[in-house]
Amino acid sequence: MKTLLGLPLFLLLPPLAGQTNTGELRLAITDSAGLALKSTVEVVSEANHCRETFESNGEGRVNAKRLPYGMYRVEARHEGFTPAANLVEIRSALPKE
Repeated sequence: MKTLLGLPLFLLLPPLAGQTNTGELRLAITDSAGLALKSTVEVVSEANHCRETFESNGEGRVNAKRLPYGMYRVEARHEGFTPAANLVEIRSALPKE
């Protein structure tokens, strides 16, 4: 069975007009050859009671906006591939790769 490659994760905040306690999670979903995959991505934070599902675009990209600071479990699923999951912490206004 094929597996999804690790999820490159970039944490960015939207333009700031004042202080905010939310961040933006940007994902690029690819296979082992680096080809973009249209996938379903679930972002879950038990502490924040937040559960959101996103669909990546044709370029394999997902932008999850206005996520409260905290730990998130991010899982990508694509038919025919083993799901890939990572833990991500959104806690800073500084971009993080």
